Amino acid sequence: MERQAGAGNRRLPATGFLDAGDGVGHLAGYTAMEHAVAMAGEVGMGAVALGRSSHFGAAGCYALAAAERGMIGLAFCNSDPFVLLHNSLAPFHGTNPIAFAAPVTGQSPFLLDMATSSVPWNRVQQYGAIGRELPDQVAADGEGRVTRIPAEVAALLPLGGSDFGFKGAGLGGMVEVLSSTLSGMLNGFRLLPMGGADMSTPRGVGHFFLALNPAAFVDEVTFASCLADYLADLRAQPASDGGEVLAPGDREWRCLARRDAEGIPLDSANQVAYATLAESLSVQPLRPLA
Repeated sequence: MERQAGAGNRRLPATGFLDAGDGVGHLAGYTAMEHAVAMAGEVGMGAVALGRSSHFGAAGCYALAAAERGMIGLAFCNSDPFVLLHNSLAPFHGTNPIAFAAPVTGQSPFLLDMATSSVPWNRVQQYGAIGRELPDQVAADGEGRVTRIPAEVAALLPLGGSDFGFKGAGLGGMVEVLSSTLSGMLNGFRLLPMGGADMSTPRGVGHFFLALNPAAFVDEVTFASCLADYLADLRAQPASDGGEVLAPGDREWRCLARRDAEGIPLDSANQVAYATLAESLSVQPLRPLA
């Protein structure tokens, strides 16, 4: 493929680079995974580094796109600093998500989509909006001290909190190497902030996508059977009182079905925000669910 903004450059049978042309990260992400899946269909796997991109939303969307095509999919992304390193005082990594999806015969895909921070940044925003304290060991103030008050938060803690945050920091670093280094972009610490005052200078976000064709490793029937057995064994494990053992994605698929049927609930802060927006635009406000 020709090397130009928004086009892919296949470098080897299973690898490529996509230049997003400083465009919309969502379109670039889906395009990159499409290329990765196509290579996986030919040679068993496909990996695409994506540069000159922007915020691409939920990483799980792109891993899921591969699973819906019968492939195992992984997606990674760097971002500007939100998260402390272990024992550090200032943010260094972004929330640097990891997403993994695998197709499951007759069921919704196995889907893991997680930040390498203890919680995503929008959790802090949501709790602040509704006047709720954060859980312990997820966020810190401007001096690196753990805080549960959203208004005091200057950074998130890496996965594992203040005692074991080297685990999350290490995973965040792995995502950084895949996302920025392989795409030739700036590391996240040097990126312009996503919500900053400068909205015209390209940010140069990097992503990385990997698609694996199960048929390149084992026959289709064996793969489907082994994965089904694994999930059945996992879900059959004894649970704590009032709990339920779930596989990654189970809770989210249930939530999707419920919201498809009943609508999307909004917290009090979002209800006020949408009502204010409707009034400013002279449009009919959202009607609360009965």
